[in-house]
Amino acid sequence: MPLPTFPQLSDDEMKARLKPPSKKVRCVLDTDCRNEIDDQFALAWTLFSPDQVQLEACYAEPYSHECYRNDLKNLVSTIKSGANLLQQDDGSLLDSPSQLDVAHDLRSRKYYKWANALVNQGLDPDEIEMISPKTGMEKSYDEIIHVYELLEIDAKDKAFYGADQYLQSYDKPIVSEAVNDLIERAIEYKDEPLYVSAIGCVTNIASALIIAPEIVKNIVVLWTAAYPTSVRVPNSSFNLDQDILAAQLLFDSGVPYIYLPGYHVGAQLTLSLPDMEAWIRDKGKLGHYLYNEYLDWYDKRQQQTHVFDHDSYTAEGMSGYTKVIWDLINMAWLINPTWVSTQLIRAPKFGKDTYWDCSDANRHLIREAYDIDRDGIFQDLIEKFRQAP
Repeated sequence: MPLPTFPQLSDDEMKARLKPPSKKVRCVLDTDCRNEIDDQFALAWTLFSPDQVQLEACYAEPYSHECYRNDLKNLVSTIKSGANLLQQDDGSLLDSPSQLDVAHDLRSRKYYKWANALVNQGLDPDEIEMISPKTGMEKSYDEIIHVYELLEIDAKDKAFYGADQYLQSYDKPIVSEAVNDLIERAIEYKDEPLYVSAIGCVTNIASALIIAPEIVKNIVVLWTAAYPTSVRVPNSSFNLDQDILAAQLLFDSGVPYIYLPGYHVGAQLTLSLPDMEAWIRDKGKLGHYLYNEYLDWYDKRQQQTHVFDHDSYTAEGMSGYTKVIWDLINMAWLINPTWVSTQLIRAPKFGKDTYWDCSDANRHLIREAYDIDRDGIFQDLIEKFRQAP
């Protein structure tokens, strides 16, 4: 399908637009706020940072693990057949000239534990309850409102429903409240760009770009997902896997773009149970809520057979466990860019095989993160969380 025609920024224009901010910025947050617990941390930290970030709106993103059902079905079938699931058992990735074979091997390794748990419990992947993208978006909307309420901040005109499905074609953008609001804010240029911080899939942003390509000139998109562009293995992350077509649009449209790899940059933003007990749990209603959500998340990840919400948890066996608070990386770059080391690079192409293609030296510029100051970020967050009512 043909790519929409977008305005093109020169290298000098792109360098100016991608320069790390040195003053307070306008921002909207595009979030799958109920998927994990990192979005809530990111939203609260932003609201506690009004001197650096003017948060104008929050957009609910869809989320669903349905994109993994076929992988699970194939893996469960392989396990039950007794066939050798992993072609190499020494921890190394398959050595093959076929990129598709390597990609398949990597996905098999990623979801093996989940598939094996299904087999052990006699569960059919077709029968596992997985919420729809629409339900995920609605849960995200409700969670945005909930975070505002916990902080006793008025959420009126701050939260917007986003896409209820993923992008299937560039000819059919997903129209929503969030997309319309983003376009309106972006067109209303105020002598400074609107920073669009995406911490989930990017269906809303891609749809807005397709409907109104001219907003390329007025926004800067930040997105966290996947691996650095220097990595020569297939990409996979939840933010990416749900809507690959939307992700490809970000890299091909020429929109000013800050790419913040989850692996292995954002992955450094970990919190342990002792961290949560010492620094978060007593920080008002928000801290108490996030602490309990942390325990719930641990339990959910141990079971690996259900990816929908449930309430019970156990704190046993959490020695050495940490949870990555992935989405803080976006707001960290806006609050204090020195916390997130970045460099200008030529935008790679992102293929259907999920490999990076960095061979075209004539592509537009983007900015990519390569390191992070984990301690500086959490020290600031913990200090600001003391404001929580």
